[in-house]
Amino acid sequence: MASAHDTPTLGETEEEVLGVAAVLEDGRSRGSNQQNHVLSFKITKNGEFEGLPDPLNTPDMSSLIRHMSRLTGKIKVGTVHCTGFVQAVRQGIFPKCPGRMCPENHQNGGRGYILTVTTALHVVEKATDQCPAKVKLSWHQDGRPHQLTAHLCSVVDTDKDCSEKDWCAVEFITHNTETVAKLKENLEEFQESQGNLYREYKRNKGDQLVIIVSYPNGGAKQLSYCPKFYKREHVKYVREDQESCRYSYGAPTSEESRGAPVFILGQPLCGYGYWLGHPHIHSRSTGAIGHSSLGNDHVDRE
Repeated sequence: MASAHDTPTLGETEEEVLGVAAVLEDGRSRGSNQQNHVLSFKITKNGEFEGLPDPLNTPDMSSLIRHMSRLTGKIKVGTVHCTGFVQAVRQGIFPKCPGRMCPENHQNGGRGYILTVTTALHVVEKATDQCPAKVKLSWHQDGRPHQLTAHLCSVVDTDKDCSEKDWCAVEFITHNTETVAKLKENLEEFQESQGNLYREYKRNKGDQLVIIVSYPNGGAKQLSYCPKFYKREHVKYVREDQESCRYSYGAPTSEESRGAPVFILGQPLCGYGYWLGHPHIHSRSTGAIGHSSLGNDHVDRE
């Protein structure tokens, strides 16, 4: 039985689903797509957005973008960059720090915080002791900047039962107690905003816009979006109430956007526990169209 959200193609041309992008920095942020549409807004010192265009300029949508941005980090493996998203944070006490090349408390261990980050497997699997991986997160909140660097422990999960293994969950460790507390706050508020937007979409329907936050070209953090996704490909059912699928969209990306979180308005997510099915990440692009990794959508059979 096909899902109600199973739309192999929407029939639009690529030009009709192309999006716009803007750099997420303090001050005035501007960007454009191939059609020279300009996205311009202001980010305050508290990290608030002013002047976001419709349809992004609603309380829940701007909240989601704000917290999504704060949870998105730049991953570096040697000289290669990609993007990752913090899905979970937990505290632990370790006899020895498990982080590869972690400079903080590496020999003595003690308290640390494990960040579960989803990203592109084909990038982080290249990490070695000689070429370690780390993730850096930075944002403005409460009138001041926050920064956190975490070091790779291990890859903890991948899409094992399929040939396309580009999604993965990776554990990084940090000992930055103060910044981790802020990170946890943003994770909770992101999930709350996401739930609010899904319930609103179920009431009102409309286009399923796509939002991606990434570090294109290894540079500054960028917000990109497009008015609707271009294509949705059903792959298989993985449980009675879950299906594996991938999306295509016109939100601007680059090679270093690999691993970035992909938010699709109205998407029936299974949740953020990667052990119960996982959301989509940006995987690659062909021309102006981006493609997600495999991910899991909830199936409503009513």
